Amino acid sequence: MKLRLLLTILFAVAAPIHSASTQYAPASSSRNRDRSQYVGFFNEKDLAWRPFEAKGVPTGIQVKLLSRDGESGAVSLVAHLPAGWRNAATGYHASDMEIFVLTGAVKIGDRRFTDRCFTYVPAGVSYGPVSVEKETMALWFFDGDASFTASTASRPEAAVDRRVEFKSFYEEPWEAAVEIGFSKAPGIFMKILKRLPNDGPMTWIAGSFAGRPPRKYEAHPTAEEAWLLEGEFNLAECLPEGFMIRHLTEGNYFYRPPHIRHIGPASGSQSYAIWFFRTPAKLASEYFDDCDALLRKGEK
Repeated sequence: MKLRLLLTILFAVAAPIHSASTQYAPASSSRNRDRSQYVGFFNEKDLAWRPFEAKGVPTGIQVKLLSRDGESGAVSLVAHLPAGWRNAATGYHASDMEIFVLTGAVKIGDRRFTDRCFTYVPAGVSYGPVSVEKETMALWFFDGDASFTASTASRPEAAVDRRVEFKSFYEEPWEAAVEIGFSKAPGIFMKILKRLPNDGPMTWIAGSFAGRPPRKYEAHPTAEEAWLLEGEFNLAECLPEGFMIRHLTEGNYFYRPPHIRHIGPASGSQSYAIWFFRTPAKLASEYFDDCDALLRKGEK
């Protein structure tokens, strides 16, 4: 709260950004979950719950599908874990797994995960057991097959050293994105949750506050997905069907394929926004003065 108040005061002298209309949101986007296309302009409240089914995982978990990759099987989910749910076995998943607790309390091994706690478990790394102490809502990510194999030992080739056993939003420091090399424009602050070596995948929290300096359009060579944890934000996207903008609130999500221009001078917050972000490689940005949706990397 102290940081939020301080940064709001620091940026309050700048002109507010006007509210964006929702009329520009494509009607079909809320039904599209294919990661080969832009997925977004919807709130998780509009999605239906369905049972989570994966080999070796006890039943009883409900999920909402945010996005999926038809080739790899990777999925991004909102999960509801009821109080009392358990997976009494230790073991590993066939693919990388991440959990970010939104609300609730769940014990994983000897660690207790409460609001805004995070863990990353690489494929083949043994973890657990898991027990849900009280009703829990979480963001849940698998980079492929989610099947679970009971085992007290990790697979021999598993990247045990890359596991992020525990991080808490409330314990990680805010760092200026410019100062740590992830942006050329001021006004963004980050809490790094996961950053794998050799320009590997990243997971982080980003904070954006009222009155930040106007930004150019930007694009990334990697895909990017995000969930708005708190606050509100006007988000502009330069999509093949044209310029799109929507006012987002808590629970909004997007998955953006590479090289799509976004942000720009129409984007920003009248108060503040705190986001959860993931990328499959190190975040890098190119900056543009216009929002030509037809321009793509490598095209003339």
